[in-house]
Amino acid sequence: QSAFKGEDAMANAILYVNSDTSPKVYFLKGHGETDIYSLRAITDLLQAENFTCEAIDSTGLVNVQVGDTLVICAPSSDISAEELELLRNVMNNGGKLIYLANLGYDLPRFEELLGAYGMGVDHNVVYESSPSNYLQYPVILVPTLATHNVTSTLRSGSLKAYIPNSSSLTALNIKNSALTVTSLLNTSATAYAKANTEATTYEKEEGDLEGQFSLAMAAELQNYEDEKLSSKVVVFGSSLFLTKYYT
Repeated sequence: QSAFKGEDAMANAILYVNSDTSPKVYFLKGHGETDIYSLRAITDLLQAENFTCEAIDSTGLVNVQVGDTLVICAPSSDISAEELELLRNVMNNGGKLIYLANLGYDLPRFEELLGAYGMGVDHNVVYESSPSNYLQYPVILVPTLATHNVTSTLRSGSLKAYIPNSSSLTALNIKNSALTVTSLLNTSATAYAKANTEATTYEKEEGDLEGQFSLAMAAELQNYEDEKLSSKVVVFGSSLFLTKYYT
């Protein structure tokens, strides 16, 4: 298989959520997120496809229009209750969101926003036990790509995904026929997760959870009265696949 380019996976996620009529992508700042200048590989790729990329803080959320895409990349501090309401307003108005988790940070309001779309970020770090399922170290995961629009070009190019230092994601039990949640990247069934995100050993220990874990998910909440107001969310358990080493 060929190498993985992290910016391609990110661009595919943005293309999946983005409206055909709104080529605008906003990158939230003000909560320790990865700044837009560190994401040049992504923004250059998007701008080549005629997207406009702009960094905004929470005061700029009122400018996000129906169909625009909002990227929240690796925040290290939580939003306020007021900011949560602003984000809810964006999402209820046909919002399109890409969220990349930041390992080791407990951000309950951000997670409350994701929870409304049936996805939870687990407070752990995932390891693989078999060398065929990781790159160099058990924490650099090589997951299976599910069949989905986000992964289609990666699958067609026989690309591997390298996802380092990732938390797992959980599909929450929300009874809503308008909501669809799909896992995009999955570990093997012999992966394990440590609750201690600063663990000093790669070895599986007593108390570690074992099984198949999701590392990326997509959700779509249909608005049957007005399709333009349907919302889409893609969540990654890590943002480090966008760093220079992996792109």
